[in-house]
Order: sequence, then structure tokens, then C-alpha cells
Amino acid sequence: MAPLLPFAQEMDKFVTILQKEVEEESVAAHNSHKQRQAHLKDQEAEFLRGDASPRNNPIFAKLRSDLESIQDAEKQREKERASRTAFFEEWKTMLGKLSDSKPHAKNDVKQSIQPRERGSKILKKLPWFY
Repeated sequence: MAPLLPFAQEMDKFVTILQKEVEEESVAAHNSHKQRQAHLKDQEAEFLRGDASPRNNPIFAKLRSDLESIQDAEKQREKERASRTAFFEEWKTMLGKLSDSKPHAKNDVKQSIQPRERGSKILKKLPWFY
């Protein structure tokens, strides 16, 4: 696995940039949704002060529906964030294991591709094999 290390390190540069960009976009989306949620909660408070009911006021019902949608979307974003975090942690673990792996000796590779039985009848019929 050690021969893969230089390629994995190049890939790690990409993964690191990707992680940073995804996190920045995630934070921006989270902030935007929080602002929208705060605005909707302010409007909800106005309806509640006016003793409005979502059953009788379709605008208030829509506002409540929007608040629920934002809360559901936030739960989904949390799951996605946890999944991304797990992926990036697994990536770092895999890269660490790859970095710790010892290079195989050239003889080990040669031995792994040699036939198990040099005296095999089938192999003796193949003169180019020896």
C-alpha cells in the first residue's frame, strides 16, 4: 500500500480543500436559515399577541408551516453534518494507516506472482512459463 501514499497525499490536498469549502457553505446556510427562523418567530409572536389562530388565519398557518419546515431542514442538516464529519475522520484514519504501512520488498512482490508448484504438470507443458 505504501506505493499509493504519494497519490493519497495529493488526494488529501483535495479532500482538505473540499472539507473547508463544504464547512463554509454549511455555516453560511445555517446562518441564513437561523435568520429566517428568527424573522418568522417574530412574526409568530405578533400573531400570538393579536390572539390569532392558525385555523382561522391562513397567513399564520403558512408561517407555522414554514417554521416547521425550517426545523425539519435543520435536523436534516445536522444528520448530514454528522455524516460528513464521520467521512472526513475515516479519510484521515485511512490516510494515517497508509502512511504507517511499510513498503513491500521487491522479493515479496516477486514471490506473490510465482506459481505455487514449480513441478506442476500443466506448467511443464508451457515452456515459456519457465
